[in-house]
Amino acid sequence: METLRLILVAVVGLVWGSFLNVVIYRLPRDLSLVRPPSSCPRCGRRIKWYDNTGMLS
Repeated sequence: METLRLILVAVVGLVWGSFLNVVIYRLPRDLSLVRPPSSCPRCGRRIKWYDNTGMLS
């Protein structure tokens, strides 16, 4: 049971950290948190959902 709790806490931490990264990047630039979807700042190419997770990249 303790292992399951640790995994759950880790996943919630990764999701929360990813969201905070979006907030920290977009708010100072007066960008929406919802639209448009994430994109590369250099080329503008849309970022796939699995590229947004640091653990899977």
